[in-house]
Parts: sequence; C-alpha cells; structure tokens
Amino acid sequence: MKTKKIPYLNGDIEVVDQEFKNNIFTNTTAKVPHVAQSIPVDNNQKCKTKSYLNKIQTINKNYAFFPKFYLKELRGYFRLSIFWLIAIIIWFILGSITFHFILKNPKVNNFLALFLLFGVIFLLILFIRFFTIYFNYFNEAKTIDFSKGKIVSVNVNKLYKRLKSAHININWMCLLSYVLCLWTIIINYFSAWIIGKAKFGDISYQTHCHHVHLVLLFLPISVILLTLFLHIILLITNYFRATRIDNFYGVQIISDNDINEIKKNKNKRDFIIFFTLGLLFVFIIILIIRHFRKKRAK
Repeated sequence: MKTKKIPYLNGDIEVVDQEFKNNIFTNTTAKVPHVAQSIPVDNNQKCKTKSYLNKIQTINKNYAFFPKFYLKELRGYFRLSIFWLIAIIIWFILGSITFHFILKNPKVNNFLALFLLFGVIFLLILFIRFFTIYFNYFNEAKTIDFSKGKIVSVNVNKLYKRLKSAHININWMCLLSYVLCLWTIIINYFSAWIIGKAKFGDISYQTHCHHVHLVLLFLPISVILLTLFLHIILLITNYFRATRIDNFYGVQIISDNDINEIKKNKNKRDFIIFFTLGLLFVFIIILIIRHFRKKRAK
C-alpha cells in the first residue's frame, strides 16, 4: 500500500492510496486509521441554552470531543423538524378555514378540498423524514465516542453520501419547477388570447377571466424567482456541509466508485420522477381544456 505524509499543524497526516480508501469504510462504523487522537472542542458552553444538547452532554461523557460539523447537523435537523411541524399546524388551520368556505360555497367544486389533503400529506412526509434523521442522530450521539479517533458512524456515512449527490436532486427538482411554471405562463397567455378572440360571454365574464389570468401570471413568476433563490442557497449550503466533513477527516470517507454509483442511480430515479410528473401535468391541462370546451359549447 502506498502512503504519503504531508505536514499538518504540529504533526503529519498520512494520506492513503485510492485502493485502501475503497476498503476502510466497508463497516457501518469505522475509525479513520491515520488519526490517533481527536482534539477536544469546547462544546460545553454552546449547549447551555439548548436542552437537547444538554441531555447529550449529561449522557455522553465524551461530548467535548464532538466535531463541529456533527453538532451543526444535529441542530440543523432539529430545527427542520420544528419548522415542518409548525408548517403542518399552519396548513391545518388555514386548510380548515378554506375547507369550510369550499363546503359553504355552492359554486365551488368540493373536489378542490383534495388539494388541501395532498398538502397535509406532503408536509407530513417531510416532517417524518427530517424528524427520523434527527432521532437517529440523537440516539447515536448518546453513545458515540470521538475521543479515540475520528469515527465514521452510520449517520455520518449516510450524510456524506447524501451531500455528495444532493446537487442531483436539487437540479432535477428545480428544473421541474422551472418547466411547470413556464408551461403555466404559456398556457395562461394562450387561454387569454382565446378568450379575447371569442365571441361569447358578457363583459363581466371577460373581466373576471382577466383577473384570473393576472393571478395565474403572477404566481408562476413568483415561484420561478423563489425556486431560483432556493436553488442557489441549497447548492451553496450543500457544498459547505460536505466541505466541513472533508476538512474534519482529512480524507474522502466514501470511495469515488461508490459516489459515482449513487449519482448514477439518483439520476435515473429523478428522471423517472421528472417524466412522470410532467406527464401528470399535461394530463391535468388536457382535462382543463376539455372542461373549458364543454363550458364554451354550453
């Protein structure tokens, strides 16, 4: 096995060759071999105002050796869990009010209430996902020992795989948002042109349609700008999270072959999701056009 030593602070880091890197992290929990001892970090002051970190400090006597990236991920998933829980509560309150008006208004189709249900399910899935990750981190933090070396735990291993391939999910989902919003704008202009040329309907009806088209134009443009903002922020955040892990271990903890395989599988999966949702969107548009034609015929 070929090794190479490079100076680092007061000591040397032994950089292993690629073949060795491919084999050292086959277990669910492993220790980076070139690190003999971790350096304790003053984490005690940071957790005084955070009860969940204070509990970990009480249970795990090696809390002072926790790396900064590990604590950042733990706090981040805790905040995301709280955020999506609050989002569910807000959606439930607003959804209940909207559901009441839908039932009371005879001119509104009751099937519109299904969109409220889809929203609750979507938010609930996000909450369960992030809370599960936080719960796994919290349980792991009770027993993990960074004092004897730079441990690669199960959750760190999973996190690193997600971060190294997360840009694929971000790019595909943002692309889907851009495409759907652009299609919405095109269809909005097309339907507005049809109504303008049509020889049916009174002035009040056409004025109502004009207001609807303005709303349908404002919403997709707002969504595109918001998606673009999130696209940039998520890519930057994802890069810094992965960099913190690389800087701590001083070596890529997942082999290049494994990362490339993960990226390949995610590309295939995201393409299927993108194509399926695109077809679903086209199907919904066809149903709307048919409904419009029937209404026009009447």
